[in-house]
Amino acid sequence: MPRTATVLACTLVPIVAVSLLATQAQSGPNANGYLLLHTDDTIVYTSDDGGTYCDQVFNECLWDPDCTEDHSICASALAALNPTSSRGPETALIWAIAAFPRESCPRVSALQFGLDWPINGNPLTFLDWGSCASFEIATNGWPEDRRTGTALAWSLNPVKRTGFPVYWFAAYSYYGPLEVSVFNFPSGPAAFADDSVPSILDPIPEANRGVIGLNGAVGWNPYVLQTPVGACCTDDGQCTLTTETACTTAGNEYIGDGVSCDPNPCNVTPVLETTWGGVKSVFRQ
Repeated sequence: MPRTATVLACTLVPIVAVSLLATQAQSGPNANGYLLLHTDDTIVYTSDDGGTYCDQVFNECLWDPDCTEDHSICASALAALNPTSSRGPETALIWAIAAFPRESCPRVSALQFGLDWPINGNPLTFLDWGSCASFEIATNGWPEDRRTGTALAWSLNPVKRTGFPVYWFAAYSYYGPLEVSVFNFPSGPAAFADDSVPSILDPIPEANRGVIGLNGAVGWNPYVLQTPVGACCTDDGQCTLTTETACTTAGNEYIGDGVSCDPNPCNVTPVLETTWGGVKSVFRQ
């Protein structure tokens, strides 16, 4: 992965300058946003797959240009993100996920953030990393030096999803537990910018920033559903986690708030195909 500046980076400079050095006088469409951290121990990092990692998470959160969709499934997926790796000293894949309340209508054109970990803690080693945006310009030392940062921009249309990946890392803490947290950009807050002119800058509150736990450390994500979710059963016995309203509106059966899909609580009544004569013959026996 090239680490030097390119023509692409030169193109990004004015985009970031306009978007992220924008007004904070009023809240924009990206207010109260989150930047969460997620890991999946079932996905093993390989250098050959670096170009695919942005596509391997978060298909539950759909594009919603008119802000008319029900984002219950997306919200459930965001609340279920895993901030703690169980891979010990081995390399973990980590995603930074932009997230917004279920009822919001975000328009993300740019983002800036950094990472932090204890200065006297166990060493953190990065093997690889990559952006999920159109353009990126990072400060020197990113991400291997703590409290460095990167600025991202989406060039054509703003992202209108209540949850989507913005970055990925392959990293490990070999010598013991380590917590890695979302932090400010070196020259400003961690923040989203919208597509208005001038852009409105919505800082990401400190309480809305995720923490990943490596090699025995426990991570934490602050995204909490305002409406409870539970197991929802379809006629064919499939189970999904969603709200009662979303479940019953789709014609399915809601089992209850907080009920898990593991084990599957959805029972399918066995059906034996037969004729009326066959039924009567059973009762004659």
